[in-house]
Amino acid sequence: MRFFFYCCILWLFVFAVPAEAQVLRQPSAQIENISGIPFIEVTMDLANKAFIKGDYLEAAGKAKEAAIMARQIGEKEWQAQALNLEAKASMEGGGRKLQTAKLLRESIQLTNDPDLKLENLNLLRTISIDLRRTGELQEIANEIAAITGNPQIDISTGRKSTKKILQDVAQENVALTDELASLEMEQVALMRALGAQESAIEKMNEEQAKVQLLLAQQKILLDSLEYVKMVDSLQLVQQEMRLSEQEMNLMERDAKLRIQRSRLYVLLSLALLFLIGVFALYNRSVNIKRHADQLAVKNEVIASEKARSELLLLNILPAAIATELKEKGVASARMYDLATVLFTDFRDFTRIADGMDPVDLVADLDYCFREFDKIVEKHGLEKIKTIGDSYMCAGGIPETSPDHPSKVAQAALDMQTFLEKWKASRKTEGKGCFEARIGIHSGPLVAGVVGSRKFAYDIWGSTVNLASRMESSGEVGKVNISEATYQLISKDFDCTFRGKIEAKNAGEVGMYFIS
Repeated sequence: MRFFFYCCILWLFVFAVPAEAQVLRQPSAQIENISGIPFIEVTMDLANKAFIKGDYLEAAGKAKEAAIMARQIGEKEWQAQALNLEAKASMEGGGRKLQTAKLLRESIQLTNDPDLKLENLNLLRTISIDLRRTGELQEIANEIAAITGNPQIDISTGRKSTKKILQDVAQENVALTDELASLEMEQVALMRALGAQESAIEKMNEEQAKVQLLLAQQKILLDSLEYVKMVDSLQLVQQEMRLSEQEMNLMERDAKLRIQRSRLYVLLSLALLFLIGVFALYNRSVNIKRHADQLAVKNEVIASEKARSELLLLNILPAAIATELKEKGVASARMYDLATVLFTDFRDFTRIADGMDPVDLVADLDYCFREFDKIVEKHGLEKIKTIGDSYMCAGGIPETSPDHPSKVAQAALDMQTFLEKWKASRKTEGKGCFEARIGIHSGPLVAGVVGSRKFAYDIWGSTVNLASRMESSGEVGKVNISEATYQLISKDFDCTFRGKIEAKNAGEVGMYFIS
């Protein structure tokens, strides 16, 4: 409702208020809200008025503000005029003459107006004479001559020039003194004539004085009567003119009021229709916004739940398998000609578990497996699962990679390095830790998703079994790899042959430790 009220007030103020009721705003003399050339013009006008009034300090300050603004916007002519006015105000106000001369020189350099240059040079010559700076007088005279076209005045520098200037000044002072003496003599003569007139008046007899006084009084009385008559006639004429003017004003005002009243009725009708339309549009926009907000909230909930579902699915399955499962509803198993499987197992885990608090045991196991997850993710491998204290991951699945055997080997070394550092820190705290055997084998396998509830991505085949055998046949703190894996990584890692073992369905298999 407040919005409708403001709209109505604004509409009536703009269109329905009578012209006589609106306040005409006069141009403001304030300059704080303007800039550029308007600021310069107003400031220079104020400076000129202050100079005429004799407020030279105010005039100099305003002129300086105008000069600063002109310099900022690159108006050289305005800057030259402002500097000229500031210099004149400084001279009249008793300012420093050296500073005034500097202002005049700067004005001369900026302006192209010969009249302004000539005025500045004359003021500069006056300052140079007062300061007895005869060295500059010749330069000033040459500049004046160049502007006016007059022959140059030869002003020699040195003591003789200064003496000549002082003699000229002394001669001007003598001439002024003579003129002052003649004026004093004229004043004495006037005083004598006035005394003679006063003595003549005193010699008049009393009768003549009375007659003259009576005649003067009568003349004054006649003049006053004529004046009163004339004033009365003028007042009558003025009253008639005022009455006729008032009648015209009343008629004009009545006509304007009738026009404004009809305009007001029309505008009120339009305003009412406008408010009805605004109210209808506002009602519609409110309803649309409410529905849009509700839809946005529902969409946010749906998007949030979808993101959570996808995140959970990606945490369980590889991205490619999750995408296939979402698109087709099933994820078919896939045969891989070459993949590398890594198994880890902690030594004496059952014995360690029997001597530890279950909560602490799970916390330590979680800590180790989280670090293993980081290493696996770092090398671009795929975590398969954990079974008790065993950890299994693989390289080359679900996306094939030519260097996956080296990545799996490096991940195994990083896991052993992590366990060694963790063991050292645990010893300083007087706590036990886990030690692991790690086994790796490379070969063909099948990978896919089985089951319809709590499904998981898994791998099958003799390669998985042989990788588990490599782990069980290894040693704590070592990475035990098969002959097949050795053939794939021998160029990248130093390996030590450690004999052969009999493997089910595979015969004798060579084993190597990665150094």
